Amino acid sequence: LKSHLKHKIMVFFSTCSQVRFVYELFCALQPGTPILSLHGRIHQDRRTSIYFDYTQRPHAVLLATDLASRGLDFPNVDWVIQVDAPEDS
Repeated sequence: LKSHLKHKIMVFFSTCSQVRFVYELFCALQPGTPILSLHGRIHQDRRTSIYFDYTQRPHAVLLATDLASRGLDFPNVDWVIQVDAPEDS
């Protein structure tokens, strides 16, 4: 992230818990760019607010589940990354 601070980035994870974990981790690291999270355990009004916040920012990182890939339009995104973190067994 440090080398892409002026880009819009979307990172997709498999589960809500993965999104929450990485969101908390990145927020603690303070990377110098806004970090947002979007997943199904967030109330609909808050998800809508996060969506509009992300689309209106010139650069930010959105950490999300596949919820965000279903029919939402995210203009001007520079990077889309799919992460498959290992599951606990």
